[in-house]
Amino acid sequence: LGLRHQKLDVDTYAYSGEFTNAYRESRTSPALGIVYRIDPTLSVYANSIEGLMQGATLPAGSGLPERTLAPSVSKQKELGLKAESGRLGFGAALFTTDKPRTDFFSA
Repeated sequence: LGLRHQKLDVDTYAYSGEFTNAYRESRTSPALGIVYRIDPTLSVYANSIEGLMQGATLPAGSGLPERTLAPSVSKQKELGLKAESGRLGFGAALFTTDKPRTDFFSA
């Protein structure tokens, strides 16, 4: 059990090199993980964590002012198996990442 602090610090520049936008966001989110050692050579594990992603940019012509939206949060989960035998190791995992969907349309 723990906490993860993420900070987004993104500067945007036009093709001309002119600074156009600063995007500064941060978030602290929970991080969970567990490992169970079945025997000295075999372990199973599971974890869950959230990730911070820069918000989508409303495009020009969308009918709304062009701007970057608030950040979104992805949720990542993983379940895995690790085995070791001398100099040889093996790992397998199943994982999923869910993130919010952003759709834009103009009226």
